[in-house]
Amino acid sequence: MKKNNFKNLRGRAGVVICALLLCAVMLFAYGCNSNIIEDTTGAQSGETEARESETAAETEEQTETEAVKEYNGTLSVDVRPTPVSAVISDKGEESADASLLSPPDEYDGVFALFGFKTGEGGLPVSVSIDDALGEEEYKLKVTKQNVAVTASCGRGVFAAVSTLAQLVCDGRIAAAEIEDKPAVAYRGVIEGFYGTAWTNKFRLDLFEFMGKYKLNTYIYAPKDDPKHRSQWRSLYTSKEITVMTELVETAIKNNVRFVYAISPGLDINLKSGYEADFDKLVAKCESIYALGVRDFAILLDDIPTLDAEGHAMLCNDFQAKFVKTHEGCSNLIMITPEFCQALLTGYTNEIAPLIDPDIMIMWTGDYVLPQSITEGSLKSITKKLERSVYIWWNYPVNDTMANELFMGPCVSLGDTLHKSVSGLVSNPMNQGYASEVPLITIADYLWNPFDYDPESSVRAAVKLVEPECADGLYALMDLTRNTAINGNTSTFSLKDDIKNYKDKKDGAAKELLSKLEKMKEDLTVLSEKCGKRLYSEIKPWLEKSISYVDAAVAFLRFESAESDAERAEYAMTFIKSYSSTEKNNSVVSPDVLVPFLSEARSKINTLTGGGTVVGGKLTSTLQTYADYVPAYALDNDPATFFWTAGAPVKGSTFTVDLGRETEISGVRLLMGDDAHPDDYMRAGVIEYSSDNKNYTYLCDTTGRTTEKSASFTARYVRLRGKQAESYWLIISEFEIRAKFEFKGDSSFDGGSKVDLSPLFDGSLFTVFSPAPSNVNGKTLKLDAAESDAVKLYLTETNGLRVYTTDADGKQGEDVALSSYVEIDVKGKKFLIIEFGNVKPGIAEIVMQ
Repeated sequence: MKKNNFKNLRGRAGVVICALLLCAVMLFAYGCNSNIIEDTTGAQSGETEARESETAAETEEQTETEAVKEYNGTLSVDVRPTPVSAVISDKGEESADASLLSPPDEYDGVFALFGFKTGEGGLPVSVSIDDALGEEEYKLKVTKQNVAVTASCGRGVFAAVSTLAQLVCDGRIAAAEIEDKPAVAYRGVIEGFYGTAWTNKFRLDLFEFMGKYKLNTYIYAPKDDPKHRSQWRSLYTSKEITVMTELVETAIKNNVRFVYAISPGLDINLKSGYEADFDKLVAKCESIYALGVRDFAILLDDIPTLDAEGHAMLCNDFQAKFVKTHEGCSNLIMITPEFCQALLTGYTNEIAPLIDPDIMIMWTGDYVLPQSITEGSLKSITKKLERSVYIWWNYPVNDTMANELFMGPCVSLGDTLHKSVSGLVSNPMNQGYASEVPLITIADYLWNPFDYDPESSVRAAVKLVEPECADGLYALMDLTRNTAINGNTSTFSLKDDIKNYKDKKDGAAKELLSKLEKMKEDLTVLSEKCGKRLYSEIKPWLEKSISYVDAAVAFLRFESAESDAERAEYAMTFIKSYSSTEKNNSVVSPDVLVPFLSEARSKINTLTGGGTVVGGKLTSTLQTYADYVPAYALDNDPATFFWTAGAPVKGSTFTVDLGRETEISGVRLLMGDDAHPDDYMRAGVIEYSSDNKNYTYLCDTTGRTTEKSASFTARYVRLRGKQAESYWLIISEFEIRAKFEFKGDSSFDGGSKVDLSPLFDGSLFTVFSPAPSNVNGKTLKLDAAESDAVKLYLTETNGLRVYTTDADGKQGEDVALSSYVEIDVKGKKFLIIEFGNVKPGIAEIVMQ
């Protein structure tokens, strides 16, 4: 046996759904000293000791008369959260039979909840009560003959059985000796994000999930519930009460404190009319107390008023007149309007000494979305508030960043946080099931920060969430883990390989290709085998990840191809995969894969030579935010963007240098992003110049999208701010088009409304793909008299007929089409392309 020798969990005995039917008596309702509906463990300690003596005698007798079932395999188990002290054996011959357990009758419910079948004649289980242990502290010993649990009350027993369930593998329970307790008392989840609230179905699943991984606190605070905030005075209807009752009871059954939070701060009367409003607040909470709730919170975040005296009066009155007068209630939790260091004013100095010292005050850190919560900042706020703070951690929340999926592990909290906090709750994503991966790592950290390792924890988490496609879920997590808490870094598993590839180290290209192919395979398996509920949440990010990785594979093969034809084929594969993400705004690996693919695009586009979309270099008078560099505004990819680190001021400029005087036919400017729709310039002007000194007006900006057809010659085109703006600026695309003109006798009979410029713009990524109704039956005639060959790059070959004609109009044979075709046109007058009733896909036509 080795200390902390944990391996992957492969199995769990029993089925949790069946267990729920056996839990009518909720013995593990709300802990030991507070919020307890019924705790029989202390009262029945004498009976338990008697049972232990009987059990020991029975065990000895059984050992003598009945052979214990042997198992010689190797067990693979992994307990999360990681126990503080544990010796676990992977030897099958030392394990116990998990098929039937015989705990004391009063504990049948909790064993059944975790999937164990209980009854007479099974593996003996003893439960001892030790008042010297903490509320969730426990000792657990498993041998092949019996299981022994020691705890101070029901919460400790619950934690022990949670661990016991994770020791099960192949119908056996690994032999173990564990002593364990949490570092942080209150650990869990606050449903406090904006946008669509979680469904009740998910909340029920969440409570079961929390019970498994020893998260003991859920704060109900959905901004989407009007009766939580804007209509806080209104009582819930009978139908709503029925739903709330099921939530509360399910939380209790899973050892989760259900904290009901109410946000009256927007309009509560703190002067005249206070007593009437306070009575309504009490009446509202009375109705929730009647459901079994014993924990309450008053949230004063995101409100415009800073009435320190009034807010202190409100919270103190609730603590004194409700919490202290209602049996079993825990101390009030509250948050002020100044909930982070960046928001502090004299208000906090004023309210801190006024708040009852027993009230727990929430805190988000130095900022609303802090990169870390340091020991120094905790000491500072603890001193200011005169108490340990209760952390509201805004991770992995994405309500204001809807295009991002934060699935990375818990990091940047340090191993001393537990000394300065009374609790920590995570504010997760709107995507609840996707949040389970980071939540497991948060549970791991809060229980045992001393042995916490982020990578080990997140690898365990993906196996627990999706055991059949864990590698794929890890790959998706790896591609979407970029967030403030880890320095906006994604794709840890590829970052070094891409660097080695760029540095042209021996074997680096082969190694990178191998890893990308494995990642593509894993992501594909995830898309095929992922649970439906999780898949519905992660689908946009998963689809984009597959496309990105597929494109990266195609590019590496493009780089190593030996012939122009092969290179062209891989180039078109790249374009098909990469272009499929054009309307998918989900953020995937913006710091690793996106720059890699952006560089790949440039190399692939060298196949075509010049064109009508003019390349250039963008410079800005404002600094760049993070890795959202100016080049992203010129890469013909709306999914990437340049982002300023601050709002434009009057006279701010964003200038594209085309490198030479160019005949221009129009400009297209895309600003903002679906996740940040306000980040655009309201009062801007587009201008052009030949010398970067004297500029000519072209047009004003018109919202997020500005398009202007024109005819002028210039080297410089710029966006200039006419006034100070309130929001930062995102430029997704600053597209400048050179004038396109047919050469010789070329023609198209489809009319001027069909934009042909993508056919000849030098970019394989601007695909000519109009609706079939606009081109069906139409013909494009290209004058080939001065050309030797024509290259066609196609993303779609159906619906096209291609052939040549000579000067006399004689037609050649139809060209066999594929992704890349090089056509000999020596001695021919025209190359003819006829369009059928299928959406075409022509990336580029190059005439040589």
